[in-house]
Amino acid sequence: IQVETRHTIEGYNHYIVKHVVLDKNYQFIDEHMFDPIKEAHPMSTFTLQGYSGPIYVLSVCNIHDTWMNTAEI
Repeated sequence: IQVETRHTIEGYNHYIVKHVVLDKNYQFIDEHMFDPIKEAHPMSTFTLQGYSGPIYVLSVCNIHDTWMNTAEI
């Protein structure tokens, strides 16, 4: 899956820290940490081999806390 958070990256002052993928039981699957100096846009790709059902994706901002979105695989 590809995850994108429509959020600006302003260096370490304001950025998406990470994307976290959780399964249908809210158990950890994977995460991607962002380096705001090297990455200009918060987009990450995850491979979910053999998984089907709902997933939950968290976008964690260093200022605004956390957002959660849901998708069906």
